[in-house]
Amino acid sequence: MNQLPKPYYNSAGKPCLEESVIVVADVLGFSALTREAFRNGRESEQLQTIHSALEKSLKNVSDPSGVKWFTKLFTDNIVVGYRFIGAGNGTFEFPQACHSVGHFQREMAMEGFFIRGGVAVGQIHMSDTLIYGKILEELQQAEKRALYPRIVLLDSAIEYFESRRKEPLLKDIVWMDDCDGVLYINYLYPLGAMKNSHRADKISKHKSIIESRLNEYKSDAGIAQKYAWLARYHNKFCSNSVHWNSNQYCIEA
Repeated sequence: MNQLPKPYYNSAGKPCLEESVIVVADVLGFSALTREAFRNGRESEQLQTIHSALEKSLKNVSDPSGVKWFTKLFTDNIVVGYRFIGAGNGTFEFPQACHSVGHFQREMAMEGFFIRGGVAVGQIHMSDTLIYGKILEELQQAEKRALYPRIVLLDSAIEYFESRRKEPLLKDIVWMDDCDGVLYINYLYPLGAMKNSHRADKISKHKSIIESRLNEYKSDAGIAQKYAWLARYHNKFCSNSVHWNSNQYCIEA
């Protein structure tokens, strides 16, 4: 049986560019958390916390077979490439990438680490040695475009999404921000399919972490506004959850 070459290498084993969904993201406030941990003598504890959170969350954007995904992590940044396979039009890969990245984002949030970044569609080469492709120019705008702790669709991904937005797999995983019109990953979406008790535990934990950060950073307007956005997103999710009584989990303004 012929095996598919590993991502971003051709059948001859040479590096190549491949059409992919690419996500670049970073952990909100990672540098500040690290500085505070060292200042308070908790650097080893913080290392264990972030290492555990990443090990648990990265399972959602990894591929043991080495056929589809490529994930590269450095300091507080992660770059994920999910190449188009088969017909090459991304009909499956784009929604799958959005869902998988949303799972990663949600698992990190439940551990107290909120993610900011962007999704693009284009040609890229990714390996342990090199990340290469013109699409990197667009990905460099991710942090600025996201602004808040959200993973947004960049221009190439918006164009791709608009031509496929009626597909069932994309219906609820991508939301539009009511304030600025930005499209972003609705990472709490999978909670709607969980059993009531499990869902309640998750959404309560999400609520508690955001409320704690809002209180912690209430005197720092720059950071507080980022958690205020998370509170609005959390409340929007609760208000739009028609299958369960969720208003009790809203965060008070």
